[in-house]
Amino acid sequence: MPIGGSSPRTGTFSRPVAPENLPSSARLLHNILRVTYLLTFSTYGTHLPGDARGSHDRHTGPRGQAQRLEDYALSVMRERPFELNDPADRELVHDSIAATCAQKEWPLEALHVRITHVHLVLATDGPPERALQACKAFATRALKGTHPEREHFWTRSGNIRRLPDRQSLESAIRYVRDGQGQPL
Repeated sequence: MPIGGSSPRTGTFSRPVAPENLPSSARLLHNILRVTYLLTFSTYGTHLPGDARGSHDRHTGPRGQAQRLEDYALSVMRERPFELNDPADRELVHDSIAATCAQKEWPLEALHVRITHVHLVLATDGPPERALQACKAFATRALKGTHPEREHFWTRSGNIRRLPDRQSLESAIRYVRDGQGQPL
């Protein structure tokens, strides 16, 4: 069977078409269907549930400090927290995320890699969770080259915020580029 998929109804075979190979009207529709997001994820063990900065539960929403919850999270960690203290590690993460976005054809509007977290603004026509996971996976692959002993580099999930209009997009880009403190 050829690579791709076939329709059980018609038996026809279809393969995704790269956006640049679409007719101009379809290319326009492809770009219109893209939605822009602010994605944030933290390094492993540096922003635990219940810590003083607060955290967010996907089922119950925001929660404040809860020392017992933070203590529990610390007790079940499989390895020590990970920080991107080395500028070369931050550059590896930056370059791998930029390459991921280029490969997947996700326009990358802004990217900032800090010691304990990463912010990026990108547009995708697919689920934002897939973009978040792909960026983390490619960054993990890059970091494994310099930290082969580690199993965990990132928290399990991340934060995804849809940017529905130009004002929110511009605000998110400013936040990522200029709102993160002094360059590291």
